[in-house]
Amino acid sequence: MYNSTDNKFIPHDDRQHNSPRWANVGVLLAIIIFIVSLALAGAAYFLRKNAEKSASFYEQSLAQSKTRFETGLPIHTFQEFDARLKAAKEILSKHKTFTAVFPLIERITLKNVQFKSFSYNETDSEKKNTIRLFGSAPDYKTVAEQSDQFSKDEEARRYVSNVIFSNLSVNTGNSGGINFEISFEVDPELLSYNRYLMFPKINDPANILPSTIDVPDQGRNGAPVIKNQ
Repeated sequence: MYNSTDNKFIPHDDRQHNSPRWANVGVLLAIIIFIVSLALAGAAYFLRKNAEKSASFYEQSLAQSKTRFETGLPIHTFQEFDARLKAAKEILSKHKTFTAVFPLIERITLKNVQFKSFSYNETDSEKKNTIRLFGSAPDYKTVAEQSDQFSKDEEARRYVSNVIFSNLSVNTGNSGGINFEISFEVDPELLSYNRYLMFPKINDPANILPSTIDVPDQGRNGAPVIKNQ
């Protein structure tokens, strides 16, 4: 006797139909992760190369700056030169010259007045120096006129102060006339050696620095003899 069974009553396993769908999702996720990993690796590689390029650029710039700065001399050489330069400036600031004093005296001296000697008291560079002149004139009127010359000269008004005429006496010798003494203070700026180094004027005789100063016993208008007290 033949026994038949309807297929609709036989149970079926549905998992075999769902497996391909989950497998496709896993493959898709793996592909996405792989692409993201490649993108991150590319970004990291690009950033690293960019950083290396920037570092190389700054190294080259630093090397060029160092090359421009270096002159082949050690730094202590420049320090020694700077110290010597400062010492030279200090020495020059204290050095005094009478280059401008003699033309000033010659300019304000009357033609009939003679100065026989010149002396000065050397003081600190910040203080005024006292200069004394011993001279002679034909009469008292000429002495008074000579006194007025200090107030008429522009440079004398600026650098000369406390002008005093003293020790007036009659010359009992054959030449006659009046002997007198002049003392006045000179501003240190007029005697400063730096004044001629920093502001030279070629056309001004007062600013021409001779290698030596040779003052005769008597020259034009009775040029003075230098004496240091």
